[in-house]
Amino acid sequence: MFDNYMTQAELLAEFACSIRTIRRWTNERGFPKPDAFPGRRVLWSRKKIEAWLKERERQSPQPKDRFARLAP
Repeated sequence: MFDNYMTQAELLAEFACSIRTIRRWTNERGFPKPDAFPGRRVLWSRKKIEAWLKERERQSPQPKDRFARLAP
């Protein structure tokens, strides 16, 4: 049931950041909010995170485009 979700520890390891950074991303960048489950268990949906990452990639310029003028 919880295979499609990440714990806080998994999330922080995946993004190599602090929970404070995740909270800031949630407030300022639209990062998915965690889902609450019985027993006070808080998990993040892998599908929502993947969708957020894809949207961020789509919106941001690719580094190769940014530096294309510098290529020989």
